[in-house]
Amino acid sequence: MTGYGVIAFESTHLAMQAERRLREAFPIAMMPTPRSITASCGISVRFSLADLDAVTEAMRSIGPDGGWQVHCL
Repeated sequence: MTGYGVIAFESTHLAMQAERRLREAFPIAMMPTPRSITASCGISVRFSLADLDAVTEAMRSIGPDGGWQVHCL
């Protein structure tokens, strides 16, 4: 798999909460949200596409689907 995944958030609070929880289990990086993703607080989490399913499942335990979106780039 090439590329990477990005989780965009509606709020900075949710982005910071996700960072704390995801960092415990996955190699992630915080980054500015790419311009191609328009609805966001401006902060995103970058992760490996190899972890896509596990990261998505972990995010469901952190916050409602409406507060974040996963994008594959």
